[in-house]
Amino acid sequence: MRPRITVDEISVHDQTEVRYSLSYSRRLQRFLRDIDPYIRYSEDVSDVPESILAVPLLATLCPVAWIRGADIYIDKIDKSFCRSLPALHDGYAQLYPTAPFEAKSSLHYKDLVDNGSSNPDSEESRSGVLFTGGVDSTTTYLRHRDQQPHLITVRKETETRENAWKQRRRMIGAFAAEEELTTHAIETNIKSTVKKFMVNLYHRHHLNESWDRAMFLGIGYPGFTAPLAYKHGLTDIYQSADYLPHTRYPKSTQSLLVDNLRWGKTRVESDAEGLTRQDKIELLGAHFTGKEMNWEISSCDYGGDTSVSCNHCETCFHTITGFIVANYDPAAFGFEIDTGTFEEIKSHLSDREFDSDSGKLRFWLELQERADPSQVDLPYEGVTDFVAWLADATIANEWSRPLPVPRPEYEISMKRRLCIELPYPLDAWLIRWYFDRTDT
Repeated sequence: MRPRITVDEISVHDQTEVRYSLSYSRRLQRFLRDIDPYIRYSEDVSDVPESILAVPLLATLCPVAWIRGADIYIDKIDKSFCRSLPALHDGYAQLYPTAPFEAKSSLHYKDLVDNGSSNPDSEESRSGVLFTGGVDSTTTYLRHRDQQPHLITVRKETETRENAWKQRRRMIGAFAAEEELTTHAIETNIKSTVKKFMVNLYHRHHLNESWDRAMFLGIGYPGFTAPLAYKHGLTDIYQSADYLPHTRYPKSTQSLLVDNLRWGKTRVESDAEGLTRQDKIELLGAHFTGKEMNWEISSCDYGGDTSVSCNHCETCFHTITGFIVANYDPAAFGFEIDTGTFEEIKSHLSDREFDSDSGKLRFWLELQERADPSQVDLPYEGVTDFVAWLADATIANEWSRPLPVPRPEYEISMKRRLCIELPYPLDAWLIRWYFDRTDT
């Protein structure tokens, strides 16, 4: 008998919070956490059909069901979303050919609800952008600025500090007011329904990447927007794509997956695929430089008391460096630069050990290729020397490799193999013993 996930109930509380009641087979207990999933919106969604309210949950659970050969049971489902599932399934199978996606799991429903169908030729179209305020999503906004898209921001699971979330919303609200845009905010624990560690343990050797990037990111976040898109008649949702230097870097934000996601009258599109991060930084610099409004880039999820970025993590370092290499002042984009910043970055890179498939390494390689001290004229002491150092530095063994950096296959260890071949609950006991995990 195939394992099953049952969506027992979907309800709306206080007009803004959608709650889900789930039950699932014993064999799925190792992959799904026993919590009460919810998704909270910044506005009333009580009049959104249940078949649309189901999309945020199903966009997260379906890929897990597919890779585990499980069936999903639900009362009502949107017709367009249901019809998009076979193409999404096939997209995952194509991206990850060694993963067990061959035996298609089924979605069982009582009512297939027609909430309208997406029409690319519709004269009336409204769009939305999944918007963090970072380099990628701001680039996507600028590429579709003429459409005056709604900005939809999801609170990330790593954004645990309340002040960091408030700072991000403040920053996005100020930007939207300047640009005369509509904003929406989403908070949810749906992603936490999946035990990321366990899915990675069983399937990372198939995916060559963690579950959240390989299976969730591309359709999970866009799926969260479904009730808002329905309520406001948004026909297009744009999801920023990762930079993919070649096909051996599969990510779930590829158009192969994202562009097949549908519900009601809404379609999702992967945007700016093929632009590198430095391409995007240069686009932002060219657009905002000289304008009265300084735009604070949200580089990380940690934030400070007065800024949306911490200014001291890996992501902040390569974003700051990216603006400097492009000859744009990072301070104009909300970063704090002082006399110790360049030495801090140099120290970080000199001590850093990169995996050969590291996305972070690709960013630094690109920056080194573009670093030219003769093209940098910024009001910081030592900035020219810093760029000259970057152009010639040897940071890691892989540092001298040209783009793209080849990805080796992710190999499964004997310890992992032993754990995943035992039946449940023996595997859970062994995993706790081997890996010191309590959430298995």
